[in-house]
Amino acid sequence: MNYDALSRDLKRSKPTIINYISYLEYALILRRVRNLRPGLMATSRKMRKVYPTNVAFARIFAPESSPGIGRVIETVILQELDAEYYFRDNTTEIDFILKNGRIVPVEVKYGKKVELKQFTRALNKIGLDYGFVITRDIYKEEKINGKRILMVPAWAFVLFKDEFIR
Repeated sequence: MNYDALSRDLKRSKPTIINYISYLEYALILRRVRNLRPGLMATSRKMRKVYPTNVAFARIFAPESSPGIGRVIETVILQELDAEYYFRDNTTEIDFILKNGRIVPVEVKYGKKVELKQFTRALNKIGLDYGFVITRDIYKEEKINGKRILMVPAWAFVLFKDEFIR
């Protein structure tokens, strides 16, 4: 979330926008996910992603036929994982990073075609050799440049996430 851009677009001061976002978060309407960085201070300073806390809020803005359905599925996966982090640098991004004893990267790719090049590049940057990609209907494991990537349909991941993320 870019507070400066929001401030400019809505013609309100940056502190006002920050307060409004905090109010929406306190009211359980929005949820912020932090960019995972090596240090605590860098993690807290870097840009955050914002998601609606309820899939119904996301669904209002993304009808089934629209390309925005991927964001709805991303919100569903966030709710299931209760993730606090994501990873982004200049060229790559991973939607969610779980930190519960070990780091588990989870990427949501809900389109008809699933491209893994950026995901494997991001895995290289954070030094991991495994990850999950949540898909529309693909269920398979791939090894790309020594990286083990398990692709799982969203419905299966939601039903059996504890089995996948042991």
